[in-house]
This record gives sequence, C-alpha cells and structure tokens, in this order.
Amino acid sequence: IMDITITLISGNDEETTVFAEAYCGDLSLVFRFDLDISQPLSTSSRIVACFHDIQVDDDKQTFPDRGSMRQAVHDSIANVWPICASNPLIRLPDVVVQIQQDDGSETTCRISHESVFRDYLASLLPATSFKDTLIRAAHIAEPHYIPLESLQFSDMLGGRGGTTVTRFRDQKDGGLYVYKGLSFRLFLEGEADYKSERDTFYRELEVIYSLPRHPNILLPPSSLVTTGSPQSASHDVTEKDHVICGALYPFLQRQSLQEIISQSNENRTRLPLVAKAKWACQISSAMAMVHSSGQYHMDLKPSNMLLNNDDDVVVIDWEQSGASPFFLAPEANGMWDVEMAANKETDAVRDTKPGKANMVYRKFTGQLPDDCGTWPRRNVFQLWQRECPRALEAAEVYSVGRSLWAIFEQSEDTWDYDRGQWEAKAIEWTHGSQGIPEVWKDFVSRCMSVDPNQR
Repeated sequence: IMDITITLISGNDEETTVFAEAYCGDLSLVFRFDLDISQPLSTSSRIVACFHDIQVDDDKQTFPDRGSMRQAVHDSIANVWPICASNPLIRLPDVVVQIQQDDGSETTCRISHESVFRDYLASLLPATSFKDTLIRAAHIAEPHYIPLESLQFSDMLGGRGGTTVTRFRDQKDGGLYVYKGLSFRLFLEGEADYKSERDTFYRELEVIYSLPRHPNILLPPSSLVTTGSPQSASHDVTEKDHVICGALYPFLQRQSLQEIISQSNENRTRLPLVAKAKWACQISSAMAMVHSSGQYHMDLKPSNMLLNNDDDVVVIDWEQSGASPFFLAPEANGMWDVEMAANKETDAVRDTKPGKANMVYRKFTGQLPDDCGTWPRRNVFQLWQRECPRALEAAEVYSVGRSLWAIFEQSEDTWDYDRGQWEAKAIEWTHGSQGIPEVWKDFVSRCMSVDPNQR
C-alpha cells in the first residue's frame, strides 16, 4: 500500500490553478490541477473552484468544504502515482505532473517539462556569485554544495512550503536536516510573492553569514543546495551554471520555548526559575552580540527560540521581513517616523538630562507599500539602521523585554490583535510571574518603557 503524504496545497495568483506537493518513499513530486471552463464538473475544476473560493452556478462545480477538497486531491494523486513513479524522467527538476480528466471522466496525468523553468533558474543567485559576495566577505569556510536531486523531503515545517524536513536520499538512516529554500512550485504560483520570498531567503543567508559566532544563535548552513538545468541533473555538481535554491540547517528535535511554555501551562506547572534565568541570560547575551555587530532580529519571540539537547536557547528565523505585533515595539509598526532632537527641558520629553538628544516620533504621512502578506507593511528597521540607530536599538530592547516577559509570565502565544487599535501600554505583571524576583521584573519593565527614550 502506498503511503502518500500531501505536504502542501497552494494556488496561483490568477486563481486558475492549484498545486500540491506530495511524497512517497524517496520520491517528492509537484502536481497541478487546472481550471477547465469546458469541464466545470471535472475533479480538477472543482478543486480549483473550492480552493480559490470561486463563485459557481451549481454546487456540484465545487466541494462542500476544504476537507472534501483535500481528500479529492489525495485520491487523484494516489490514482496516478504508480504511473508517475515508473517514468524515468520523473525526477528531473523541471517536471510538474498535470492531473486532468478525459472525456470519459477517467483521471489521467501528463508529465510536463515546464518551459518557464529557465526563468526560475535565472531568478536565482549563481553559486559563484554567492561565494564571491557572501562567503569570502564573512571569512568562513566555504560550504558544501549539494544537488537538490540528492535530497529526500518529508514533513513541511510551516510557511509557504519552503521549510521542510529532509535527509540525503542515499543515506536512509542518516541525520535529518531542515531545508529552507525556493521551490519551483512557489515560482509557478506567481511573480510578486515569489520575489518577496526570494529576497527574504537571500537576506536571511546574508544576515546569518555576517553574524559573529555565538552559542545561542543558529550557525550558518554548512551545506547550500543547488539546482540547474535538467541536462545537468545527472552530473556532478560544480559551481558553473548552478544556482543556490536552498540551504540545510541542523534539525533540532527539541521544542521551541513557546511550546515548552504552552506544555507547562497545560500541565498546570511552573517552569524552574533557574531555567528561566538561564534562558533570559542567553537571549540577552545573544541579542547584545547581534546589536554590537550592526545587525538586528526583527521577529524575536519565544517561538523563534529552539532548545538544543542541553536545553540551551538557539535563536532562529533571521529573515528580517516581518514581525509578530505582540513582540514588536509599538513605534516600529511602520506608522511612525523618528528623528533626533536636543532636549530643551520642555515637556515633550521628560526625565532626560538637559542637552541630551532625544528621539521624537511623528506620524508617518506617506503611502504604505502594497500589502504582500507580511506585517508590518512598512519595514522601518532597515531605515532606522541607516538613519537613526538609537531608534532601532530601542525597538530591539523592547523585543528582548517582551520575550523575557512572556517567559517569566509563561504567557501563551495566542493574542488577538486589532491593527487599528494597537498602542503602547505599560507592562502588566500578573500572578503568572509569581516567584520572579522584583529586580528581574524591574529590568524587563524598563526594557518595555512606553517612551522609547527611557528603555
């Protein structure tokens, strides 16, 4: 019996196609279902109509719910999998399996070699360029280059399908890795989102390679994943004509700090004070080093802190493209500009020494970028890094304080957020922080001062 697992179902921007990624054994494939207006009752058309919530004239032209649609996707893939698996060309990187119905409503498939694969390759950074621009500048050992075809993918870890558990295909009992990368399927979905994901992927690599080594920060990947033209798939990987499509990170099987907190709350227990102290010191030490190196972490929060086998924190997710509203400094939500102004002993800025420059925030009056699915829509971190480093530092301090508050309080990551009502508020301590020394609370409260000048 085939054990086929669907890892992701997604759609294109034009709302005419649904993609599905699936694996069975060591074979991972991308399937596509296209809308056929001449066959509105075909399974493929119904899948597209349901996924994209397309208005239909007849309920039979869609599915009653998402669960029914997902089952239809699975059944269709299972029906054609044996045919696909036996095709000698199925593992080529440009292959997409198109599932369709013939005149007799029989499910068939067509192995398509997509011509736009050339455009996908052209969008990626060449291995030689990556080596020249990042590796040499970071003064580190050059990573290994691993062909995409040598990897066996399994469970998806989140996002849009670019983060997946994987192992080497020829090492059945080998170690697990986390693959983060840019799939051909994501490219097929649409240009706008793909470009955003691509820029984010390369930016994260740039940040990780530029950071000094720290025991509580994710190490740079020792292996980079490459791809190339279908003609090169069966040859040894060389730098020439190959592009970087992904990276391999160690797979940490332990939970995130947020999961540890949630589990402890479910069991109605309190995490040991000594453990909270260790994690707080490790987080503070890591972020101090990051700041001193001229970098920052835009989305610092307990769910981006994994635990290794020694119960030490490892900070992950250096994409610098979005943030959790709960952990982001309120003034960094994209709706404020900042400038430095000398204190004239007015009421504008209180409790500061006369003559000391202070940050003054004013409402942003420009046009916000288009909503591309990330928040905040306007990223001020990069701007403040260049024009007002002190404002960036204050925002970093806030995120550290908020993370420590969540750990001390054992707060759940389930807050509702109304973008129209978010405002700076003084920190509140509840019974959840019982047993936390007052000096710790005072430190965290000062990190989260409503006035960024006081942090």
